[in-house]
Amino acid sequence: MTGLGTGYVALFCLFFFAASCYLSLIIFVKKRGPPMTNFFQDPEFTQLLDEQLQRQVDVPWPEEAECLQGHGMQAACRVLDVGTGNGYFLCRLAKQYPDKLFVGIDQSEQLIQAAEKWKQRLGVCNVEFMTCHCPNLEMSDLFDFAFARFCIYCAPNRRDVLSWALGRLKPGARFCVIDVDVDADYTDPPEPAWSDMIDAGRRAMLSGGSDRTIGKKLPALLYRAGFVDIRLEQRFWYSSFARTRAEFVGYWRSTGVIMRRLFADIYTQEMCDAFLAFMDRFEKGVDTVITNPIHVISGKKQV
Repeated sequence: MTGLGTGYVALFCLFFFAASCYLSLIIFVKKRGPPMTNFFQDPEFTQLLDEQLQRQVDVPWPEEAECLQGHGMQAACRVLDVGTGNGYFLCRLAKQYPDKLFVGIDQSEQLIQAAEKWKQRLGVCNVEFMTCHCPNLEMSDLFDFAFARFCIYCAPNRRDVLSWALGRLKPGARFCVIDVDVDADYTDPPEPAWSDMIDAGRRAMLSGGSDRTIGKKLPALLYRAGFVDIRLEQRFWYSSFARTRAEFVGYWRSTGVIMRRLFADIYTQEMCDAFLAFMDRFEKGVDTVITNPIHVISGKKQV
């Protein structure tokens, strides 16, 4: 939601869950070529993306922050955010927990500049941002806690990233991954407009080395990277039963709009119109339950 390797990955995480997967947009643009680059020169679209990243953080706040606390951040003094994106989430964490020092890394200078602006806007001084690739063999700092939000699934070199993250922890510290698994995403009753959007996002990401079913695989990945005491849970921050109808529709309606702008060759106008019409019906009270699980997995560095 990011400077996690040399592969070229897609942006779907940016609007879908993401927040911090904003760097995936940069990488995806390199894959798609000059037409996509034009989005960066479009102030209206840039604003649309930034607003969606804010929604992605604000909708479940402070539940996501409290979740990180429960996975090891509570006792930490120095915290690393792998793939910080535009830095909005990390700046909110820094404001919420002024007794901790936060460091956010991302490979995009453009996004780190955006993060610095959020730092100024929110008036926080206990957060630092760095432009660097991951894994970064030159980085020697150790941390009491580290996390990666919605970015491991879109990192083709995810095994290297997890091994590197283990090396950046102090003995006994934990690393937490928050990520997706679209295999667990469903509606009751079935809703074609929703499933079409999910499927279009999956297809848009196939060529980039991403894995949008990563959630179920993360415990094994962390174990093979050398982590111990692995803990996992599911959260439902973006599911219909966890939000008010207004919150849910506001978040997902903008998701459909952004997806249409980015993946016009896959997500057709007809699909987008059907999805927006479904959001209108849902807002008016249609009896549909939408489950969109988020996987939270953490592991500890052996003492």
